Amino acid sequence: MNEQNYILELKDVVKTFGGVTALAGVQFQLKKGEIHALMGENGAGKSTFIKVITGVHQPDSGIMLLEGERITPRNTMDSAKLGIAAIYQHVTAFPDLSVTENIFMGQEDKFRRGFFVSRAAMNREAKKALENIGVTDILPEILTRNLDIESRKLVEIARSAYGKPEIFIIDETTTALSQSGREILYKLMHRLTKENAAVIFISHDF
Repeated sequence: MNEQNYILELKDVVKTFGGVTALAGVQFQLKKGEIHALMGENGAGKSTFIKVITGVHQPDSGIMLLEGERITPRNTMDSAKLGIAAIYQHVTAFPDLSVTENIFMGQEDKFRRGFFVSRAAMNREAKKALENIGVTDILPEILTRNLDIESRKLVEIARSAYGKPEIFIIDETTTALSQSGREILYKLMHRLTKENAAVIFISHDF
């Protein structure tokens, strides 16, 4: 298959930490509109793989291509600009911020009205972001510390899905979700693929 048919490719990617090799010459291809599952035991390098794609870790060698063009994201903001969004295994929502602030962290200028940021506009848009993934019972104004673990994870999902990513990465997230929470995530995954986005689903369950 011509490489131009892939939205994402990793070629010969190596990542080490001290004397430990986490990724040894990884080859990976991802097509638009597909859900690509990666399964393996804890310590197999799955999370390192995701963090290389999202710019959290820099590979020691190898290349990454997005729609045939070489990319070198240096952080998660770089990868987000490229249309790559990830939900990590551990809860990353900031407990002392509101749901709205967690969803739009770093994007406050979108809601600037003159010298001030419109909190009302942010809250309205956060409500839409939650509704976009099928969540209607989380208040945008509430501090995230007042939510249970599943609700915090749903806030992270809403944040990641808000920008309509081209590549949506899910790292062991289902372990923090009930059956209803998993259904929300699965419906979102299938909707994104119908919109021609690609999903990488990471699990240690076989």
